[in-house]
Amino acid sequence: MRLRFAGSRLFESVEIIEEGNLYIHVELSSEYYPGEVSARTKIRWYRNGEFNVHYQEERPDSTWKCRWDRHPNTHNYRNHFHPPPAASRPDSENSQWPSDHRGVSSLVLDRIEQRIHTLWQRRWFSSWLTENRGEHLALRFSRDLGLMLKISRGIAGCIPAPMQ
Repeated sequence: MRLRFAGSRLFESVEIIEEGNLYIHVELSSEYYPGEVSARTKIRWYRNGEFNVHYQEERPDSTWKCRWDRHPNTHNYRNHFHPPPAASRPDSENSQWPSDHRGVSSLVLDRIEQRIHTLWQRRWFSSWLTENRGEHLALRFSRDLGLMLKISRGIAGCIPAPMQ
């Protein structure tokens, strides 16, 4: 499983942590994120197929996290998701995950790439609003909508696919 994550430029480091329960700690490359963001993933996979995958972004003023889980519990089904921004137990949702670690890894990587894409879109839109404060936004937005879609597709194309 470590090699699945180590083969991509999206990650700065991938290491196995043997303190307490064994897990894989993945630091994501800050180059892929707009602004000051540090992001990491912590993966714990058990022989019986249960797992926890924690994803967390930290900024100077906030934290954004989510978690994919498969384990018996009293708050949800065995397969469940703790959504962002807090990944709290009360907000968890029943879900269905692939049965093997390769499928779960692909799902998590896809969601992380979607998140990065969303962050870049928000940054572009925020920048666009700042640049166009004095204009009638509805007219300007409709004129620039085609450009915005082209740019967002271009940004999505800049995120390399994880190596298999």
